[in-house]
Amino acid sequence: MSQTLEIGWPIIVLIVGAAVFRVPPGPETPAATFCASPFSETAQRIEECLTHDPSNVGLLTALAVTYEKTGRTDAAEAAYRRAIAVDPRDGELHRRLATLFSGRGDAVGGHENAAIANRWQPGRGR
Repeated sequence: MSQTLEIGWPIIVLIVGAAVFRVPPGPETPAATFCASPFSETAQRIEECLTHDPSNVGLLTALAVTYEKTGRTDAAEAAYRRAIAVDPRDGELHRRLATLFSGRGDAVGGHENAAIANRWQPGRGR
């Protein structure tokens, strides 16, 4: 019996893990499946997902980060501004925009957004 447990426990862990980390049930449309994919990190794919949910702050933030990583800071700024238009009290968005401005050498824009971030998230706007 103990030998069966020694051999079987990794299989049980894998089965439980697969059950926990499965994609949640939902409409089985190609777009829903595509947008739930963990590999949808390119800007084009995120934009496609945004056509189905244009006010999704998480997707807008992911889009901005994707643009930042590829050096497209103007597009990143536009994506952050879209997200801020949806949720103007999200201090994290203002902090990220402040960091973007500071990285571009725009001290005024960085300071303004850091101050807004501190208003909504005290201690987080740097």
